[in-house]
Amino acid sequence: MELRFLEHKINIVNSQIPKLVLDVNIIDSRVEKTSSFLVSLSLYNYSISEPMYYKSIADTLITKKLMTSKVFSTEMMGQSSSNNLYRDVEKSLNKLISIFLDQWYRDNPFKQF
Repeated sequence: MELRFLEHKINIVNSQIPKLVLDVNIIDSRVEKTSSFLVSLSLYNYSISEPMYYKSIADTLITKKLMTSKVFSTEMMGQSSSNNLYRDVEKSLNKLISIFLDQWYRDNPFKQF
């Protein structure tokens, strides 16, 4: 995952916000014919409520009442056989990263961030 972001010159710093979170939930059933998985990719950043934003503009003071908010989220759920499960999870992860990168370039057409 990190290599895929580095290809696009997007550095991931774990100790800072914005924070990229990847959740992978797998139910690998060797008894049943199908196994299930859920892969989600979310980006969290600091935000401020609209009333506080307008108040800070009027006061010309920077507020310290920041919240952590989810600014991007996408997920993929699927089923697969136990033999193909991890390959299918990896394919889903690659699709989610592609969706994230597409959105990244739409939001940052001049690569400012």
